[in-house]
Amino acid sequence: MSTEMDFKALWNKQPIDAKPDIKQITMRAEKLKRIFRYQLVITNVVLLATAALVIHVGFTMDKAQMTTKIGVILEVIAYLTYLIAYNQLIPLILKTNPEISNQDYLNQLITIKRKDAFLNTVITNIYFACLSLGVFLFMVQPVMRMTPVWGIIFYLIIGLCLAFTFFYLRPYNIRKKQKTLNDIIARLEQINGQLETE
Repeated sequence: MSTEMDFKALWNKQPIDAKPDIKQITMRAEKLKRIFRYQLVITNVVLLATAALVIHVGFTMDKAQMTTKIGVILEVIAYLTYLIAYNQLIPLILKTNPEISNQDYLNQLITIKRKDAFLNTVITNIYFACLSLGVFLFMVQPVMRMTPVWGIIFYLIIGLCLAFTFFYLRPYNIRKKQKTLNDIIARLEQINGQLETE
C-alpha cells in the first residue's frame, strides 16, 4: 500500500474502537505550530527591542568605561546569535502542512524537534554565557558607584535571576514543549507504522 495515503483514509479503514480522533492529532500539531510562530514573533520583537535599548544606554552613557562597551557588545552578540538560530525555524514552521503525505509531515515535525532541541541546548548555552558575562561587565560602572556591600548584593541578585532563568525556567519550558511535540510525533509514527503493515 502507498505511504502517500492520507491520515483520514487510514482512520476510516480501521474499526471504530481503534480509531483515535485524527482531527484531534492534527489540531494539536497545528496548535503547537501556532505556538511556535507566536513565540518566534515575540522573541524577535523583545530581543531586538532589548538590543536597541542596551546599545542606546551603553553608548550614550557619559564617560562609558571599556567594560560597559564590551558588556554591550557581548549582550548584542548574545541576542543576535539567538535570533539567527531561532529564526531558522521559520521556514520549517511555515511549510509544515498536515495535508501532505504522512511521512513528509512526520519528517517535518521531527526536523522541527531536532532544530528546537539544538536551539534549547547549544544556542541557549551560548546565549546565556554571553548574556551573563555581558550583563556583569555592563554593570561594573554603576556598581563602582555603590558601596561594596550594595555592589555585592546587586551582583548577587543579578546572578540569582540569571541562574533561576537558566536552571529552572528554561528546562521547565523545554520539557513542556518537548512533551507535546513528542506525543504528536509518537502518534504520527504509530499511524505510519500501521500504514506500512497494511
